[in-house]
Amino acid sequence: MNSSQPGRRKRKEQRSNRKPGAPSGNPTETLKPPVAELENSFRFNPTLVYRQSSKAYPKLKAEMERFVDALAEGPLPEGLRAPIAPGSKREPKSWRNVETLLANLHAMDLKKKSTLALSLSPKTYGQTEIGAGIINLVKLAYDPTRGLLRWAIGFRNPKQSRRTRIKPTPRLRRLFDETGLSERMLRDAIKSVPDDLIELRKTNRKPIFYTKNGRTYETETKDKVPVPRKEWEKKATPKQLEWLHTLEHNTAHFNAVLERYEITCCRDSDHRRDPLYPALHCVFNDDWEHGGRFYTGWGGHQGLSKAERATIQFNSHPTAELDYGGLHIRMLYHLVGGDYPLDGDPYKDVLQEMGKDYDRLRMKFGDSWAKAIRGDLKQALLMLVNGTVKPGVKPHFRSAVMARQINYNLFKEWEGIGDPEKKEHCKRACDDRLTRWRESRLANRHGSSIEVVKAFAEVHEPIEDYFMTGYGLRLQNIDARIAFHVMKDMMASAHQPHIPTLPVHDSFITFRQAPWPQRLEDSMRKWYRHVMQDVTKTRAAYQIPIHKPGCTQDYVRETG
Repeated sequence: MNSSQPGRRKRKEQRSNRKPGAPSGNPTETLKPPVAELENSFRFNPTLVYRQSSKAYPKLKAEMERFVDALAEGPLPEGLRAPIAPGSKREPKSWRNVETLLANLHAMDLKKKSTLALSLSPKTYGQTEIGAGIINLVKLAYDPTRGLLRWAIGFRNPKQSRRTRIKPTPRLRRLFDETGLSERMLRDAIKSVPDDLIELRKTNRKPIFYTKNGRTYETETKDKVPVPRKEWEKKATPKQLEWLHTLEHNTAHFNAVLERYEITCCRDSDHRRDPLYPALHCVFNDDWEHGGRFYTGWGGHQGLSKAERATIQFNSHPTAELDYGGLHIRMLYHLVGGDYPLDGDPYKDVLQEMGKDYDRLRMKFGDSWAKAIRGDLKQALLMLVNGTVKPGVKPHFRSAVMARQINYNLFKEWEGIGDPEKKEHCKRACDDRLTRWRESRLANRHGSSIEVVKAFAEVHEPIEDYFMTGYGLRLQNIDARIAFHVMKDMMASAHQPHIPTLPVHDSFITFRQAPWPQRLEDSMRKWYRHVMQDVTKTRAAYQIPIHKPGCTQDYVRETG
């Protein structure tokens, strides 16, 4: 026992002499900016690549080669591999890793971020080739012989966690400057191409106990880790595999149709028409019955505001956006065998229950104020459907627990944001929201939304049992099935022209000119009815209102 003490003491001395954040045995200078700069980071996106048809690609290809040459200087550090692995299969994957790392660093600059946040644990990437290869490149670039990157090692404790932050050194900056590309050319060159069109993410929850003021508290960490394709293919049933292969085949066809068109939009920031490169892929959560919605990454349209989406054009032709009215709420009513009035508004009706009138609020505070209040109520109701309450909470405490979660998400969400820019923007939005609720008397004198929660329970009593059950992911799976069939109608029909259609979960964007908006509306109504009949195993004639927020007077005149 005593013989082990010197070795233990020696290791302790080595740890105490090590620079903060530096790994064992590596004396390279670490990244030591203020915490605010560390939090102003761009999250690593493993799907980013360069568009080979862009004008900037030849210069970017040369930049990749210079980067690899710089990594190859000097002997390889212990435990690391060469940047480009030999072999007909491994070499293209190695170049893809180089491309993805540099594309992320350029995207970091385009987003005006200080650092790039990524994990150095292969488990984060589901033990895929992209994860192991990127980690090897980052460690090589950080090696003192190369001196291309600086980093601040990430950490995790019960109160907070942070991924590793990396930042280019002046040497790597000079390598970027040699390329001589403008921001506009870089923005046009970077796109998102998922490795798999079907992705399954597993949610890992770990309980954590910590002590504060002499009391022990319990919390949990939650990570969503991609499941390797070989693993989920083994566990899926033959029927599930057949459906997933059909979904994958059609999603590839949807992307092929969208690539035939020049899709552009006008952003609020610069008022210039920028290109969009939406690449659709499906993301499921834990199993094939939850999630499954269509997403696009960098270069897609789903990160745009509603006003920016209204400026989208296909080959210079204007578009219209059609969406379902109160989709998830009406789904729940149909699941319990009920119906919500087509002319009713599931969010405004809560105001009536509280003795308030939407039109009176609009006259008193203005149209934009009233619309913002409705948006807040919509967000609160969706929180009730998507949120969860721990088992064992007594019934008479449920309203208080729900109100506490809504208060945090509506008014205090900024407290959990690390990025200073996002935090300040979110804080302003939360403060504005709290001001609206207090002046409209939706929140009580303590700033609590408990009266709103009770009003929701009264108005939507038939579906109250779904509140705080986390049923939202199941509803997303249903609306994803609807979206699949709608897009198949528009872009893969054997009897109709293939018309580009962009999904935004419960809404769709297509050509504004007739007859395409009407064809889209008919398809949306048909497939909502068919999918809900399949889910409920009934033949009920389910109906749902469809709104046209992205349509102008031209569309109204063309369709009569």
